[in-house]
Amino acid sequence: MKKIAQSALGFGCRSYICDRRSAVLGYEGAAVGRVRGSTTSGDHGCAPVGRPRVCHYIMRSRVCHSRATTGVLLSGDHEGATTSCDHGCAIVGRPRGSPLLMVFFTGQTFEALDAIDLGEYELCRFEDGALSRADLSNFEFSECTFVNCDLSMATLHRTSFHRVAFVNCKLMGLHFESCNTFSLEMEFEGCNLDFSSFFRLKLPGTKFKNCKMESVDFSESDFSKAVFDECTLSNAQFDQTRLERADFRTAHDFSIDPAQNMVAKAQFSKHNVAGLLRKYGVVIVD
Repeated sequence: MKKIAQSALGFGCRSYICDRRSAVLGYEGAAVGRVRGSTTSGDHGCAPVGRPRVCHYIMRSRVCHSRATTGVLLSGDHEGATTSCDHGCAIVGRPRGSPLLMVFFTGQTFEALDAIDLGEYELCRFEDGALSRADLSNFEFSECTFVNCDLSMATLHRTSFHRVAFVNCKLMGLHFESCNTFSLEMEFEGCNLDFSSFFRLKLPGTKFKNCKMESVDFSESDFSKAVFDECTLSNAQFDQTRLERADFRTAHDFSIDPAQNMVAKAQFSKHNVAGLLRKYGVVIVD
C-alpha cells in the first residue's frame, strides 16, 4: 500500500490506495475491497477496512440509493450511481461505460489555472484563475478561497459552495440558483457580480463588500441580515425579496420598493434612503 499526500483516485478513500490496478476499470485505487482505498475487482481481493463487499458509499455525498453488488465507481447516465448495481443506474450526461473520475484535494493552492479537474476541494485556495465559461457542474468546494479569479459565465449546475470566499473576482453572469443549495454559503469582497442571479436562493447573512452588482437578480430570495458594504446596486432587481435586518447603510444606487419587498428593520442611511422612494419619483433635497 502507498500513501497519497493530498489526493487519491480512489472514490472510497482519501489517504491510501491499492498499488494494484482494477481489473475492470483500469484505474489504480478505484473502488472497494477489504483494505482501505483498494480496488473492488483486483486479483488480490482487497477491500476497505470496516466495510463489507456489499456496500454503497460513493463520494461521501452522492450515493446510489440501492445496494451495490460489487463496486463503487461512477459511470453511465444517472448521478451518484454504482458501476455494477443491480438496477443499472449511471451518471447524468455521461454515456454508459464512460467513467467519471472524481478526485479529492485538500489544503492546496492552485495558481493561474485555465482548466480544473472535476472533484471535491476542501480548504483550497485558487489564485489568478482564468475559468470564464468553465463547466463547474457537480464540483464541490468547501471552505475554499478564490482570489483574482475570473469565473464569469461559468456553468454551476449542482455546484456546491460551502463557506467559500470570493475576493477581487469577476463573477459576471453567474446563475447561483443552479448551485446545490444544501449548505450553500458564500461571501464576496471586491467582486464584479454584474448580471448574475440569486433567484429564489436563501442566503441570509451573506456579506458583500466593495462589490459591483449591476442588474443582479435578487427576486424572491432571502437576504435577511445580509450586508451590502460599499456596494453598487444599479438596476439590481428586488422583487418579493426578504431583506429584514439587512444592512444597506453604505450601499449605492439601489432601488427597493418597500411595498414589494420585506424590509422590516433593514438599515439605510440618510444619504441613500431615496432608494426606497425612487419608484414614486420623490425628490429629496438636502
